[in-house]
Amino acid sequence: MYRVALCDDNFEYLKLVEAQIQRYCRQKCTRIDLHVFQNSSRLEESIEQGKFFDAYILDIEMPACSGMEIARQIEEAPSVSCVIFLTAHKDYAVEACSLNIIRYVLKDRMEEEMEITLDDLFFRLDRLGSHNAYIICSKRKYVRMLHKDIIYIYKRQKNVVFVLSGKREEQERGTLQSVYEKLENPDLVWLDRGVIVNMIHVQRVLTDEVEMKDGYKILTGADHALELKRRLSSYWGGIL
Repeated sequence: MYRVALCDDNFEYLKLVEAQIQRYCRQKCTRIDLHVFQNSSRLEESIEQGKFFDAYILDIEMPACSGMEIARQIEEAPSVSCVIFLTAHKDYAVEACSLNIIRYVLKDRMEEEMEITLDDLFFRLDRLGSHNAYIICSKRKYVRMLHKDIIYIYKRQKNVVFVLSGKREEQERGTLQSVYEKLENPDLVWLDRGVIVNMIHVQRVLTDEVEMKDGYKILTGADHALELKRRLSSYWGGIL
């Protein structure tokens, strides 16, 4: 799931663009976590606090902090993000190119160009591939695992075990709670105290068992299975 920030000081236009993005995501079955900002200083504060997004869709001329200023902050950030300018002004195109903006869309052409713009955005984000990764780094090994490859996670004695696509496993010494906090991904949820499952890999939920991708089966209590069913219903029914 990609985290996307949308920022425009014009409330009516902001809601219009938000609706277009939601409609696109429904049609394409794309899940995103969309954060909407009318006050650009709130978005600036978020970036300063280290809360970054995978993509930013920004107006340029805003009273508190301009889209250009925000784009410069993003460029200096340690995370890799995509930025789209959505503006009524042509005058900033050259400066925008210097900031590696992926798209510069004029507001009067927004309806015609929004679909191809979002197609390009999500294609680029998919290509980056690093929007969600978990890293195990110790004296003995360095392993980088994409969240989408994690089927489920469980505790084995003093180690946390990551069960990955392709029948692979990786281990890290630590607690499930610390791993969960580090993941920060709403797709990965607690099944019970000893197991975290990736909802994108759940195949079937029975009364006391969860069937996952690659044939993995996880035993669980009836209450936990029921709660997972509720989460899955919200997850797939809540696609933007």
